[in-house]
Amino acid sequence: MRYSDLKIQTANLPVGRHLIYERGPDAVFVEVVGQAQSPDRPLYRLVVRWSDFDRVPRHSDLFADLLLKAEARPDLRLSLLEACEQISSGVAPSQLFEQRQFPRYFRERGDAELARPMTMYQTAGMPTELFLCALQGLILVYDHNDPRANAPDMFRHAFSRLGAGDPVLDVVSKLAPQTPAGKRYYDLSKRA
Repeated sequence: MRYSDLKIQTANLPVGRHLIYERGPDAVFVEVVGQAQSPDRPLYRLVVRWSDFDRVPRHSDLFADLLLKAEARPDLRLSLLEACEQISSGVAPSQLFEQRQFPRYFRERGDAELARPMTMYQTAGMPTELFLCALQGLILVYDHNDPRANAPDMFRHAFSRLGAGDPVLDVVSKLAPQTPAGKRYYDLSKRA
């Protein structure tokens, strides 16, 4: 689904978990957990179901997954970064996955590994289509939680910096929510 359609569809969700993508046992959810600092705006959270476990990934988790994929298949690194940049621009992840003909996993397991449990290092992260859909969900969550930050632009800039060769740690630290100047903590007992 294109980002603009997804944003409109998830704008006024009630509290609870809402499915935005499903392929077999894997799924991506947007969860409305309650109210943020302002009473007129709910707080959103991304939940990814992969291998029958629900995870709440942060932006650093998805960038670590991106690094695993780039390390496993250096020949697809730039194509994957371009795909991530296009998702930030609003392209549908499933459509992009099919157009680019990415492998389901960036590293296939060998016969010797079949007896052992599957790890992220053996498969180079989660399935590629799930990763792309989770990225779109993360951008959506960032955008709903802080509309002033312009999350699609922020992520598009991050992927273009990675494509230019900037260190991942520098790029990821720019995406982390920042504490306002002069505000070291939030006192929940006092409302401003």
